[in-house]
Amino acid sequence: MSDAARLEVTATAGFDVQVVDRLGPADLNGIARLGADQPQLLGYHAPDYQVAMDSVLGDRCRHIIARNAQGELAAYLPFREREGSAGIVINALPFFGPNGLLLAADDAARHAALSAFRAAAQRPDVLSAVLYTPFRSGPTVGWCG
Repeated sequence: MSDAARLEVTATAGFDVQVVDRLGPADLNGIARLGADQPQLLGYHAPDYQVAMDSVLGDRCRHIIARNAQGELAAYLPFREREGSAGIVINALPFFGPNGLLLAADDAARHAALSAFRAAAQRPDVLSAVLYTPFRSGPTVGWCG
C-alpha cells in the first residue's frame, strides 16, 4: 500500500480533507447532493463502478473527501492509483477525457480537494499524475476562419 493516504495538506480553509479507500453512507448521500445539476457527473463517480474497475485495471480507487465545519461532504475527487517498479501513477479520469471528476459545493471546497490531489502528485514516489478539472460552464463553440 502506498503512502498516498498520508497527505500533508495545507491551506484547506477550514475543511477536513482526507484520502480514504472506502466511502460511508453519508459520503454517498453527499456525492449525490454535490452532483445534482453538475454536467461533469458521470457513472464513473459511482463507487460500485470504481470497485469493478479495480480488478480490470489492476489498481485501486482512492477518494479525496473534504468536509466542512459541520461535517458535511463539501468536495469529492476520486482517483485511481497504481504502483509499479518505476513509481506510482495517479489518474483522476482514465478513459473518458476531460469531463472532470471533482464535485464541490463551492470554490473553497474545490481548492481544498485540489490541494490534496496536488499533495499526492508531488510526493517523490509519484511518477505521473493526471487530473482533469470539471466544466465550469457550458461548452463554447468557436469557429476558425
